[in-house]
Amino acid sequence: FAAPNVNPSANPDLIKSTATNIAENIVGVVQGVFGVAAVCFVIWAGIMFWGASGDPNKIAMAKKAFAGFIIAMICVFFADKIVGGLLGIFGI
Repeated sequence: FAAPNVNPSANPDLIKSTATNIAENIVGVVQGVFGVAAVCFVIWAGIMFWGASGDPNKIAMAKKAFAGFIIAMICVFFADKIVGGLLGIFGI
């Protein structure tokens, strides 16, 4: 089998661009998954709140599910910033 003739030390920009592209692709997939999960959380919380019928325990569970939605949305919106910061820390 033929091995590609690539010397990473000869082209450090290739490593940086490849690592950045891989990280961006992973972030895109994770954002998509968390986005769908966040929508499911908010729908689930709405159904739980709607079906609580004044029961304080069910209302508390619905509020926790809505808090899960908020946390998931924060992860979705800031995932690219977090990964960019980590890549910057490691010098990539």
